Amino acid sequence: MDSNPLFSDQTFLSKYLNISQLAIGSFGSVYSAISKETSEKVAIKVELKDPKNTTLFDEARFLYELKEEPNFPKISYFSTNEKYSYVIMELLGKNLETLKEESLSKLLPINTVLLIADQALTRLQKLHEKGIIHRDLKPENFLIGLASRKDTLFLIDY
Repeated sequence: MDSNPLFSDQTFLSKYLNISQLAIGSFGSVYSAISKETSEKVAIKVELKDPKNTTLFDEARFLYELKEEPNFPKISYFSTNEKYSYVIMELLGKNLETLKEESLSKLLPINTVLLIADQALTRLQKLHEKGIIHRDLKPENFLIGLASRKDTLFLIDY
């Protein structure tokens, strides 16, 4: 566990419970955790700090710009240390690709597809109104919400 970037920063780590890895991507890792302060479930995205790659910084900036919009993930924190950049944001549910693969027919019902299309286009329209261009549109970057936001489609990885 010592190679895990979250475990290298004990001050940061002490603020969260039940940290577990959700995914590893080309730029970094995503963890789920529970905030000790608020008891909320959160997602923690971590990437190596690299002046040539500002992906996480850019995503945090875009999420901050969208903070007043009701149907985008809520960001609560962004920070860096000597080696890593971190963003703490709302924990979301499964992505569209996973939902499709988990369905018995490997297809989503047409009424679900229409609802997804409506929400996806609305999210993209809002991004474009804010001057943000999403450069990685794919089913894996559309996630459903959890709990009271379970009927909301979210777009991630700007």
